Amino acid sequence: MPRRVLPALALALALLLGAAPLLPAPAAAQSPCAADVASADGFVSGGLGLTKPELDALFGPGEAGQGGWLYQMDGATLEAAGCDLVLFFPAGWQAEREPGAEADLVASLLPADAVLVETWQLGALASDSQFAEVWVSDALADRYAALVADRTGDVLVVFTYEAAGYDAGPLLRAEIRPGTPAG
Repeated sequence: MPRRVLPALALALALLLGAAPLLPAPAAAQSPCAADVASADGFVSGGLGLTKPELDALFGPGEAGQGGWLYQMDGATLEAAGCDLVLFFPAGWQAEREPGAEADLVASLLPADAVLVETWQLGALASDSQFAEVWVSDALADRYAALVADRTGDVLVVFTYEAAGYDAGPLLRAEIRPGTPAG
């Protein structure tokens, strides 16, 4: 029997007989940001940087979604996926609120010490309009260091609006993503 077939045959026999093959264990798929314990570090945030139990305490029990945990927030759906937060807005959400309500809602999810440092517009005329913001939070950097998360205190927020020529159409989503160390 050729040498290449023996390892495959041994693995197949081990699987058939119910024995655990000697393969490397997969890396943990769960993010440190999805820790199952609440931290006692005094971190103050409306959502970003919080663990699942802290999010549950703030918004009620999350519902398991395809990419993370889903929460309802002011008529929008908040998805917590790893260290990222994404707000999904239903049709007509903006029309029912004051101008700038989406920015206020996103800002309410950031740590208390977060400071807005930059804004700009992304996209092209024929694609969905996007506006971006960069925020910085020292407390968030400290929280991620305590959680052993490979994240910084920099936060990128991207608002995506439906394409409507030169103007932004209805708001679709806002993505809130903490930075990762350069290197």
